[in-house]
Amino acid sequence: MSGGVIALLLIAALIIVAITVMQSAADRERSQALEDWARGRGWRYDRERPEMVGLFRGSPFKDGSSDARVRHVISGEHRGHRFLAYEYSYTSTLTTAQGSLSANERYGVVVVGTRATPILEVRRTHPGHVLLAAAGVRDIEVGDRDFDDVFHVAGDDEEFAACALTPRVREHLLERPSLRSPFRLTGDHLVSWRRGRLGATVALETIEASIDLLELLPDRIREESRD
Repeated sequence: MSGGVIALLLIAALIIVAITVMQSAADRERSQALEDWARGRGWRYDRERPEMVGLFRGSPFKDGSSDARVRHVISGEHRGHRFLAYEYSYTSTLTTAQGSLSANERYGVVVVGTRATPILEVRRTHPGHVLLAAAGVRDIEVGDRDFDDVFHVAGDDEEFAACALTPRVREHLLERPSLRSPFRLTGDHLVSWRRGRLGATVALETIEASIDLLELLPDRIREESRD
């Protein structure tokens, strides 16, 4: 191996080390900023919670064995509701004829407690949507053409979906549909998510939006979060 090639390899190695050091420093700075922000509001901050990786199923979470991580976890109470907000990330792999491509997927997730409910998921309609993988879950139309054209609904109880998605809730979601995060009633939580990193602004916006939605739902769904 020539001296020129060795020099190039050394330079490449130094660049990789420098990038790693810079990313680590930026991550520590981000963690400290989120911790200061959370504590300033009387909330708790944890840099990482590995035990939460398999807490929920369905989008945007990855089922089965993976490199998924739960980081930047904020927990507390806001407007009388207990919540969790965190960043969920994993590496996805797409295999093509030309080879495999890897990408780092990141989502800001917000969880608010509810009373026991059937499963209900609502998200904007888009081509290629994969139905939530859970026993008994199926596509549901609520009978409101304007709403059904914009949002995809899936659940395991059509009667409950009709009860939860009242005209007032549907009107709220249709006001600014492009800004509505997908959400799911999991059985005892309301889970919503946004693609991308979790920052203070995104966290607060999603927490507020989740609670706004929760407070529009029938009382028998939301009372538990205030107990």
